[in-house]
Amino acid sequence: RVSQPAGRQSAIRRRCVMPMLTLRMTPPLGQCGGRMRPGGLVGLAGAPSRRTLHLRTVTPSFLCLASSSSSSSSSADASSLARKLYEQKNAGALPRLLATGALGLALGAGFPTALADVLRNQTGDAAATLGLDIIGTAACFLFLQRDLRRRDNQIDTITKELELGAFSVRVPRRVGGTKEIKISAFQGARRVVVLYGSEKSLVEDLERAEVYRKRLIASRIVIVPVPSDAAAGKRHDALEEACRSRRKWCAMPAAPRAFATWLEPVAQGGTAYLTVGTNGAVRGSGIGRPRFDILLSSFPRNLINTPFDASDPVVDDNDSVMDEASADDAESEHLISISRKFYDALLEGNGDEMAVLWDDAPPSEYLTGAVRKGARQDPWSTVLREDRRPIGMRLSEYDATVLNETRAFVTVLETVANGSTLLATQTFERRQDGGWQICEHRTVPYGKDIVAKIALRCDARGCVALPVKTVASFKSDEQVPVGDETARMLARD
Repeated sequence: RVSQPAGRQSAIRRRCVMPMLTLRMTPPLGQCGGRMRPGGLVGLAGAPSRRTLHLRTVTPSFLCLASSSSSSSSSADASSLARKLYEQKNAGALPRLLATGALGLALGAGFPTALADVLRNQTGDAAATLGLDIIGTAACFLFLQRDLRRRDNQIDTITKELELGAFSVRVPRRVGGTKEIKISAFQGARRVVVLYGSEKSLVEDLERAEVYRKRLIASRIVIVPVPSDAAAGKRHDALEEACRSRRKWCAMPAAPRAFATWLEPVAQGGTAYLTVGTNGAVRGSGIGRPRFDILLSSFPRNLINTPFDASDPVVDDNDSVMDEASADDAESEHLISISRKFYDALLEGNGDEMAVLWDDAPPSEYLTGAVRKGARQDPWSTVLREDRRPIGMRLSEYDATVLNETRAFVTVLETVANGSTLLATQTFERRQDGGWQICEHRTVPYGKDIVAKIALRCDARGCVALPVKTVASFKSDEQVPVGDETARMLARD
């Protein structure tokens, strides 16, 4: 795409001197690796931040990693670059290691003299000196071992982040077609959630994420589903279609086979996920399939309908968040009205009204299992007591999603008296008379600079407070309700 003579274009591709350009042909790793030092692009991209490692200002050798046909060479190159970046970020690490090692050697050098003094039966000072030498040498060895282990772990983390950033995704365009974007290009604009599993589980996960679509967009999250059987060269039409219809927060991997191979060791033969912040650093990962309300709580919150930033690489010009809004139809309004009745009963301590709302709801199997394992479930009579109920709570940002003919969801932002915010999700099932029945209510802390530790889950019997880490994900074989259109796509595929 560069308007230059053919020879000049070849030189540009060969040297890979401008990583901010998107070139149709990326040079092999052997032609561009190691030509420039980290930070060599400061004149083009500006001075790198002192607080974070911005992958956009990384050496061109890294930006050519994804196109290499040799995965071992790519890994070696990323590891070498990771060491350089670590040394730049931790300039005092090497002197500290050398000083600790030198002190240990100096103390160890005193062993023979101190031991000889003890054997000659000299004063107790000799034994004390020998003891101090032993303790000091052992302490230096332990500190050195700890620092080396910490250094290796940090270098390994940076290496993985560089490898991850080198993968590209295909972003659907409003007018048709796609464009390829490196994950590293999302820095400063988007957070990335990578899902790994079978096509069926990934399509179901995108369906579950649809319930939180406004909040995913508001938090500037893009989901990248990577099918585990991509290495076999299988087509994934159902997954492609499911992702294309959610283009503002979903992007397919450009090289699914390589991406799946990279993720396979992380997943340990099952499903897995990982999250990446706007600074390109991996925030967390887990085995299984994520619960998206818990996942959202791990990212800073933005208000729904916050305008897109002009630098956002996913959206088209004049894209808005509004066209992702659910239809304000009678069904959605009816669901929200039931949710408002729930909160009226909760805030007023009205046990009779709360009992009516839960009248036909079946008990949650998940909470039954949690109670059986020792969790305590407070009945609604306890939850509604004046000293327990959330007096002064404010509600905002309601959103309703009808998943299919039998299941629907309502999400709402709760703001308690002290200003803290929580994300509530209510699950509804269709009754035999055609109405909607609330069957589960759950909340999780959700806001800026909040790390959720406790999640609340309620059913017709009452509420249970559970550690977030125990509910953050679930096994891949757990039944997941899907919409009618998703069921047809999976059946057709």
